[in-house]
This record gives sequence, structure tokens and C-alpha cells, in this order.
Amino acid sequence: MLEFWIKRGSVLPEIEADLKNSKNEDVDISGSTVYFAYRRFNTTTKIVRAGTIVSASPAKVKYAFVSEDVVTAGSMMAEWQIVNNGKITIYPNRENMVVRVVDSMVT
Repeated sequence: MLEFWIKRGSVLPEIEADLKNSKNEDVDISGSTVYFAYRRFNTTTKIVRAGTIVSASPAKVKYAFVSEDVVTAGSMMAEWQIVNNGKITIYPNRENMVVRVVDSMVT
């Protein structure tokens, strides 16, 4: 399982990923749009936000959290959704990704 940790109330650091196919090979996402999608473990509501392509080939993507993402401590399942010509490919495809928002002293 991939894990990313961030403090409640903090929008940095950004989450970044090198995308690989199911054979752990580099992929090319030229001409694609990237989204970062997540849902908290205790809900069924999925949030989908625009991400950024850092490099199309090999594929590297990132997402900058907004304050609404990290207002509450807790864990969420997350994934990268790459859309190209109306087709969606989801990463990581070999394991799950979990984002953990840990409590802080920020009010």
C-alpha cells in the first residue's frame, strides 16, 4: 500500500507520483488530463479535483491540496485518473494509495 501523510490544515507538500503500468513500466500520458480522486474511508462521497502533469513521458503527476481537502483528520483512499480520448486509466493499478491527514495544533 502506498501512503502519503499530511498535517490537518496544511496544503503542502503536494502529492506526486511516477505512474507505471501493471508491469511496473513507464507510461506516456501525452495529450491526457489528470485528476486526483479521493474518498474518506467512512463515506461514499468521492471528490475529484484537477491535477497537474509534471512530465508526460515518463508520466509524473502532482496534486496541490486545497484547504477543504485537509480540514479534517482521517484517512482516505486516493487514485490518479488519467483521461485520454474519453478513456480513463486509473493509477496506481498494482496497489492502493492512502492519504492520511493527521491532527495538528492548527485550529
